[in-house]
Amino acid sequence: MEFSDPIQLTPNYPHHFFGYYETSPWSKNGRYFVCLETDFQDHMPSMGDKARIILLDLKEETYRVLTETQGWNFQQGCLLHWLPSEPNNKIVFNDCDPKGIFSRIIDIQSEEERKLPRAINAIAHSKDLALCVNFARLRKNRPVVSYPSEYDYATGGLHPEDDGVFLMNLKSGESDLIASFDEIWNKNKITREGQDLLLKGQNYWFNHLGFSPEDDRFFFLARFTNSYKMLVSSMWTMNTDGSDPYLVVDFNNQLSHFGWYSNSTLIVTMKYLKETNYSHVLIKDRDGESHAISPQRLTWNGHPVFSPDKKYLATDTYIVKNKRFVYIFDMKAEDLLIVAEFENPKHIKEDIRCDPHPRWKPDGSQLSFDGLGAHGRQVYAIDIK
Repeated sequence: MEFSDPIQLTPNYPHHFFGYYETSPWSKNGRYFVCLETDFQDHMPSMGDKARIILLDLKEETYRVLTETQGWNFQQGCLLHWLPSEPNNKIVFNDCDPKGIFSRIIDIQSEEERKLPRAINAIAHSKDLALCVNFARLRKNRPVVSYPSEYDYATGGLHPEDDGVFLMNLKSGESDLIASFDEIWNKNKITREGQDLLLKGQNYWFNHLGFSPEDDRFFFLARFTNSYKMLVSSMWTMNTDGSDPYLVVDFNNQLSHFGWYSNSTLIVTMKYLKETNYSHVLIKDRDGESHAISPQRLTWNGHPVFSPDKKYLATDTYIVKNKRFVYIFDMKAEDLLIVAEFENPKHIKEDIRCDPHPRWKPDGSQLSFDGLGAHGRQVYAIDIK
């Protein structure tokens, strides 16, 4: 495998980033690239702080501001996606105002737009469907991936029956509750009987959802803060009609990041087989069979995402000796290559950190990531040859 040096895609000023990993910023035809533009990067956004959504035309080498959003954070941005039915023309993203949190669809040419009643957490690959969670609940429990809405999140109790994961039709805006907090709570013995689950208020929530490649199942995390104020996570899969829930990883395994390798197998970074380091682990859905990928070399916690042809695994690191690294692992040759590295200023950390969050172009010819360089927070890409 050969690759180019990192190329900065975004203008030098002000700050630019895309946000989360795995979701592609490129349109399906590869011509357009979307990301966020902000005037600051040293504090979390408050109500009224807007991020601009910019559109890069990679063919014409131009960019312009499409619109603005108040529903954003530095980890996930505004969860920008290309609309599955019009992947070269329309984007979907989250927004908020003092009255609530919602999502919008905008046409990149006409700039016509439509408002949807729920904020999105994941978008299907080939259907106009979204998985949605209660971002107001996240505002209390997981601010780093929440939005600065003033909506009252103090309702609902610990594990309500009427809240959880919703499946929303992006054409009609209609949605159905397909996994409730109460259902998942009661299906897991650890949450019901575990000594660490000394919960207060609403410290139980769902987050980080993702459709399987064939859009018939999805994964999500059930999380709580234990009595030591540590974040504890379990991972579930379920059919998109709410049937056949399966506990992939229970709370005791310190899972961190995740994605689909195939329609029947997931990739998870976690503490594996009592190892002290994190591993990148492939786990079969509804089976549990698992094995670590190159356990002697991939020994850290990263954001794993496979190339479209599954030949390569891109991942990154948290801060190592004041730097962030982006790696590509050749699945056949088992070569592990550093493709980018960035100095990390000491004040850019925690809720305002800049994780690289690798993301593949739909045809696999490029890899994008966020980084801290000479011009602050910017978006980069490398060519894969």
